Amino acid sequence: ISPKDVLAIGNSMGDRRIFELVGMSIAVNPVGEIKKYATRIIYEDLRNAIPIIKELTEMPHIHL
Repeated sequence: ISPKDVLAIGNSMGDRRIFELVGMSIAVNPVGEIKKYATRIIYEDLRNAIPIIKELTEMPHIHL
């Protein structure tokens, strides 16, 4: 699996390195500067990531 085909979910600068490596990243209730490195940002409930993940599954190069 290529790193560009990976989705990472995190919330703090401890997740920065993985956010820089993967093709898409979601910051959930982000703390500090991690927002700068996230592809998408969601607040409150982690379930808010579900529509984003569904959107990814519709991309032709993504195989789940």
